[in-house]
Amino acid sequence: MKFVLVPIKSTTNLEKNITLIEEAAGKYKNKDLLLFGEGFLQGFGNLSFDYEKDLLKACGLFSVEVMKLRKVARDHNVALGFGFYENDKGGIYNSYLILGNNGQTLLKHQALTDNWQEKAACADYRQGHSLGSFSLEKKQFSLLLNDDIYKDDSLLGLCELDDRVDGFIWISGNEDVTAKSRSALLAKPVYYLAGGEAYVLERGRAVRKNANGGPLEVEFVG
Repeated sequence: MKFVLVPIKSTTNLEKNITLIEEAAGKYKNKDLLLFGEGFLQGFGNLSFDYEKDLLKACGLFSVEVMKLRKVARDHNVALGFGFYENDKGGIYNSYLILGNNGQTLLKHQALTDNWQEKAACADYRQGHSLGSFSLEKKQFSLLLNDDIYKDDSLLGLCELDDRVDGFIWISGNEDVTAKSRSALLAKPVYYLAGGEAYVLERGRAVRKNANGGPLEVEFVG
């Protein structure tokens, strides 16, 4: 199995960001999964925290924009992962979506913390409540978004997942200087995409890093 952490910067133009994903899908041939950053679809941090305005930006799982990316996955025969600001029954979430190469949803994860919000954000900006995992090419992965790994009451769930998965994918809009040490909590490798940086972390150490802000390709053998 081969996947790519793609640290390209998103724009504030949603259609342009869809194009960036489609261009990458055409570029990285014969890969099983392409992973893009936090909030990539609308542009990382591209919220005003004016609820009525942000609700117009937020996308549902079957919105026109997400359906376009389902088609990209099918057309290029590649699974896709991307962050987006989600409208889920009127609540706005910082979410991440994994689509299979047939365009179907493999995992939707909503960030567990409110660190992505402004302090004055209203209660309609919401958090998820659980961690999950997905299977691709006979490998199992769990997803961490933003500061999930720092949420103390998620540690038990992380430990349980650590026994079951082959690795963790951690997506964050900004690199955290404590990320390497925090990843030492997990026995399985952590594939960390943060802003323009990408790492493979094992037991608190960076064993691989992308070069000059470029993609980081990872291959599982066996």
